[in-house]
Amino acid sequence: MLLALVLHGLICLGPIPEGAKLVAQDFVLAEQWISKHHVPDSPIQELLLRYLGSHAPATLRDAAWYAGQTLTTIRTAAAELGRELVSVGKNERGEDFFVVQGSAAHQAFESSGAPRLPTRLLGTFDEYYLSWADRSLVADESMQKQITPGKNGMFNAFWLEQGRACGLWNANIAPTDALGAALHQRYIDFRTTA
Repeated sequence: MLLALVLHGLICLGPIPEGAKLVAQDFVLAEQWISKHHVPDSPIQELLLRYLGSHAPATLRDAAWYAGQTLTTIRTAAAELGRELVSVGKNERGEDFFVVQGSAAHQAFESSGAPRLPTRLLGTFDEYYLSWADRSLVADESMQKQITPGKNGMFNAFWLEQGRACGLWNANIAPTDALGAALHQRYIDFRTTA
């Protein structure tokens, strides 16, 4: 019932109740919670810019898959955006990897040195892994098989080093190296205080 009410725009997620510590969130009437509605001139262009703004570099095929749109629709939007999108390379199919002009991703590609990315522990079903139709930028073929071993929709948690998946991790077992142990403890602390 909640899903139906959200899809009809009657309710939406609202504030986190006092004392809930991020484990609960109230639903509220959308008209009372959302005071200003923004309707972009071109919703598909806006969607493409937002996707690439948060997931770049990515191909138009990735954006179409993520947005549930046809590749033709996304290609049309990209063509209309013109110079707002910048190609920073190609995949094995010869498709461009795009970033948004002037974005942090674009600046990173323009800089002379590769950016130093933090090591992260990502959970199952993490947005970072799920956001691409082709996940080869995130994980090599061997690692992809470890993250999704059964091809049944289940995803394992994994380490992210320099933007790439490098190994699985288990929330119940602390790694033995110093960095892994520290990150695991940080996760445990977050889980017990949330």
